[in-house]
Order: sequence, then structure tokens, then C-alpha cells
Amino acid sequence: MNRHLALSTPWSILYQSVSLYRANFGLFFRLALYSNGWFLASNLAWFTALAILLASPFALLIFLAHVSGGQGWLVLAIAVVFVIAMFGLSIFTSAKGLLRQALIGQIAYHTLIGQPEPVQVIFRRMRPRMWQFWLVEAAINATLACVGGITGKFEGGWILLGIALQIFVLAQRFLADFIIAVESCNAGPALRRSQEQCNSLLLPISGMLAIVWLFIVPLYLLAFLPAIAVWQLEWQTPETALFTRDSVVHLIQAIGISIVLCTLFQTLTIPFWQSIKASLYQTLRASHPSV
Repeated sequence: MNRHLALSTPWSILYQSVSLYRANFGLFFRLALYSNGWFLASNLAWFTALAILLASPFALLIFLAHVSGGQGWLVLAIAVVFVIAMFGLSIFTSAKGLLRQALIGQIAYHTLIGQPEPVQVIFRRMRPRMWQFWLVEAAINATLACVGGITGKFEGGWILLGIALQIFVLAQRFLADFIIAVESCNAGPALRRSQEQCNSLLLPISGMLAIVWLFIVPLYLLAFLPAIAVWQLEWQTPETALFTRDSVVHLIQAIGISIVLCTLFQTLTIPFWQSIKASLYQTLRASHPSV
């Protein structure tokens, strides 16, 4: 691929993605909202548990002591089982949500290639690989966490290098979940296929991701602003007693507002990311049909 094509491809992909997003906004928004409903269910469960723990810790301890008959080991066992159940719920709802995110990408791709299919037909074809979407997401997040653990020690101008390295790693794996759906493969082969296909345009793809994140990150910072503001104003001042009832209530309210805003912004951005994946995959297949 020549240099001019490599430079123009990201912009054409973004333009195509925006057009696709606008043309199918209603459908994509509904599917993204349904997808986020699964993530929100898990978040609300954790939020409720956190609210109870912060607002009434002593009442919770009294209740557990009553249920366990005063047996300390039983209280610990109940707590462990509860935490395991909550993590299990988080994993299950994440898999459900990721499956429906990938569904948006498949609808976008079939629209691009002029072979539209009913939503339910595409969903039934993808559903058997639900856990593969979770596995590939877990693998990508684990890789980024390892890279972040290394680059997190950077200082000064090296911080930008660390961010660039993370974007570079993500760019290689950007199409993995999309490939699971369109090529009906598992998580491992999908990660390898994503690297094979994205390597030919790795720098332009990395630049494209960086540009999109420059527009999206401020939205998420805005979403977390209520929680950050309450934390700074009421929990980081020596004049305020820790765990006072008002400060706990205000923090819980702020976290709730942040969760709602974050869910809204995520509902708006998920279809755009999936549209980018569909456009990128089509472009790579057209320029490298043998890959």
C-alpha cells in the first residue's frame, strides 16, 4: 500500500463511519442501549452493595451476625460467597453486553457490503460465540494492563510514549471481536487475524484511534466530574470527618449521577466504534483480499 493511500485511508474510514452512524442512528442507539443495560445491571448491583456498606456498615454487620448466629467463620463465608457471586454476575452481564456490541458491528458491515440481514438472523448466528467475545476482551484488557503497568512508571515526556505504546498495542487487536463475529472463529485465532490484518496499516490505525479518543475522552471526564467533585470537596479536606452521613450520601448520589452519564455517553459512542471496525475491516479486505 503506497504512502498516499495509507495517509488517506483513516480519514475515508472515519467519514464512512460517521455516515453509517448517522444513517442507522435509531437502530444502533437502541441496540447500544440494550447492550449497556447488561453492563448497567452489574454496575447497579455493585453500586447498591457499596451504598449499603458505606451508608449503614454497622447495620450490615449486625444483620450478618444475626444470620450467621454469631459465628465469625460463617460471616466470612457469606462475604466470600457474595463477592464471588457478584464477580460471576459481572462476567455474565459483560459477555451479554459485548455480544450485543458486536451485533452492531455486524449490522454495520452487512450494510456496507450491500447484504443486509434481519437483526435476529445475525444475532442467532453470533450467539453461540458469546463467551469468545468476553475472552477476547479480557485478553486485550489484560495486555493493556500489563503495558500500562510498565509505562505507568514513565515521567515527563515519556508519558506520551507510554500512551502511544498502549494505542499501538490496541490498534493491533482492534478488530479481534469483530473478526469473531464475521469469520466465526474463537478468541485466539481472532487475535492473530486482527494483528495480521492491521499490521499493514498499523501507524494510520493508531493515529485514527488517537484522534477519536481525543474527542471521546472529554465526554467520559465530564461523566465522572460529579463523583470527582464530591470526592475532592467533601472527602479530601481535613475539616470534614470521614464517613459522616452527609458526605457518604453525597458521594453515593454523585457516583449514581456519574454512572447514568457514563452509560449515556457509552450508548452514543459504542455504535461509532463498531461502525469504524466495520469500515476498517471492509477497507483491509478490499486492499488485501488474500489476508
